[in-house]
Amino acid sequence: MEAQAAGLTKAELARRIGKRPEVVGRLLASPGNWTLETASDLLLGISGEELLVEGRKVERRPAEDFGPEALLRERLGEPE
Repeated sequence: MEAQAAGLTKAELARRIGKRPEVVGRLLASPGNWTLETASDLLLGISGEELLVEGRKVERRPAEDFGPEALLRERLGEPE
């Protein structure tokens, strides 16, 4: 939405990722079964920046709660 507010059109997004505007319109019109490549192309075209992914071993990562209650507590600034 930020990119759209900044003036990014579906036609410009299509040009950036090398797809026809009608294809981009169809992809953005409704949820679909996107491939990782499709999602990556769209994100790159929207942000104009390459995404860098940092890997970490799962067993060394502290447990995190991403459930709706935890997100609500975080937004309200309440302790866990």
